Amino acid sequence: MDNKKQEKELQTLLLQIRSYQNVLQELSREVAIIERAISEAETAVKAVSQLPDAGDQSEAFVPLGSGVYTKSKIIDPSKFLVSVGAGISIEKTTEETVDYLKKRISEMGKEKKRMSDQIQRVITELDSMNKRAEAIYSKLQK
Repeated sequence: MDNKKQEKELQTLLLQIRSYQNVLQELSREVAIIERAISEAETAVKAVSQLPDAGDQSEAFVPLGSGVYTKSKIIDPSKFLVSVGAGISIEKTTEETVDYLKKRISEMGKEKKRMSDQIQRVITELDSMNKRAEAIYSKLQK
């Protein structure tokens, strides 16, 4: 292969490497978002599980929006309003709420695993492309 073809192949390879690096960064960001969501859901499971033990008339700060909270009395600590998507919320018991959250955690864990596997495939492909680019570059330097 002559030098012009090798230079062209190297340029194409470097563009692909840059593109894969961008994909890798995006996937890593998405995994971090999922990890935060899992952590938040696990914290909610603990809070929901412990709230009924706090007894009637316990107090909590309730979010009103835009970082504003109000102190409120919890009248029935065994009932929760759970957002199930599409702007729909359903009243659930403690057990139902914990089950729902655990299922969400499981689903998010599966998605995280799928994305982590995809990250590994991208890393493997990046390694292969980097080796190919280094080999071409070495030939061009001779």
